Amino acid sequence: MTDATMMNAIRFHTNGGPEVLVYEQVNRPEPAPGEVLVKTRATGVNFADILRRKGGVYPVPSVMPYLLGGEAVGIIEALGTGVDPAMLGERVLVFPGQGSYAEWVAAPVDRVYPLPMGLPDSTALALFVQGLTASLILKRHLRIAKGESVLVQAAAGGVGLIAVQLARLYGAGTVIGCVSTPEKADLVRSLGADAAVNYTAEGWDEDVRNIMAGRGIDAVLDSAGGEVSRKSFGLLATFGRVAVFGQTGNERWSLDTQALCPPCASVSGFWLKPHLADRGTIVSEFHALAELVVQQRLRIKLGGVFRLSDAAAAHRALESRETSGKLVLVPDALADQAVTPTGGRNKV
Repeated sequence: MTDATMMNAIRFHTNGGPEVLVYEQVNRPEPAPGEVLVKTRATGVNFADILRRKGGVYPVPSVMPYLLGGEAVGIIEALGTGVDPAMLGERVLVFPGQGSYAEWVAAPVDRVYPLPMGLPDSTALALFVQGLTASLILKRHLRIAKGESVLVQAAAGGVGLIAVQLARLYGAGTVIGCVSTPEKADLVRSLGADAAVNYTAEGWDEDVRNIMAGRGIDAVLDSAGGEVSRKSFGLLATFGRVAVFGQTGNERWSLDTQALCPPCASVSGFWLKPHLADRGTIVSEFHALAELVVQQRLRIKLGGVFRLSDAAAAHRALESRETSGKLVLVPDALADQAVTPTGGRNKV
C-alpha cells in the first residue's frame, strides 16, 4: 500500500557529479495558507540545477539535503486556507523556486500561472523559464532596437534557441549564434540566425568581426563565462550592451569597470526571480510567447524527456552539451502512460 504522506523525489545530500542525485521517498508537502498543492506532470531541467548540484556559484545557498527543481506543470489537487476554491483542478505552471523534481509540489498562489488551452506541458515549461528569460533580456536589459546586431552565446541551448528567434521577431538586423558543433550551427541558422560560429575554436571572435565587416556587436546574451565572455565584451560596438544570465563554463569572468568607459558600454545581470514581482508583465509576456507558438512564429525544441528517476541522465546530457533545447522530467508513473498534453481544466 502506498503511503499517502510520502512521494518520490530527487535530492542530493552532498555536492558532486550526477551520481549524487538520489531518487528517494520524502514527505509530501502540505499546502500552507495561501498555497496550492500541485500533482506534477512535468518539471524543467535548467543549468542552474547543475550549478547547485556541483556546489558552484549561485545567488542563494543550497541547504542539504536539497530537493532540486524550480518549475513544474501539473494539476491543482489541494488548497491551503484562503485560496479560491475555483482553482481546484486547474492545470497550471508553478514556479516555487525549489522542489519541483518531485511528484508533488506546493507553491504560493502568486507563483501559480494559468496555462492557455492546447499548450503542451513541456512547451509551457520552456516558454516560462527559457522563453521569459530570452524575452525579458532582449526587451528590458538589452533594449534591442530595430536593425541592431545580437550575439547569442550557447545559441543551441534552451534560452539560446528562443533568443535567436525572438531577436529576429523583435527587429534585430543581424543575429549571430555561438555554438559548439556543425549540427548545432545548422539548427541555429534554420531558426533565423544569419550566421553561427564555433566558440570552442580558436579565433572565433575574429570570425564574428569578419561577419560584421569590422562593425561591433550591439548586444550580447552572455552565459558562457571565462574567455568566451571576455572576447564577447571585446566585440562590442560603441554603446554596446551585455546581459549576463548564467555561466555554462567553469571559469568566471572578471571585468575592469574602467573598460566600460571608452565605448560607453554597459553590463547587466539577469535572474528571473526578481522579475516575477511584476506579475502583470510576466503573465502578459508569457501569453504573448504562447501566441507566437500557436501562430508557428516561434518554435520550441525539446532536448529530451526523461523519467524523474533518471534525472542523473538528464544532468549528464545537459552538462555534456549533447542536447539542444529544453530538457524535461516526467514522474515515472506518467512516463508509462499516453499522457495527453493538456489534461486537467484550463482557466484560459
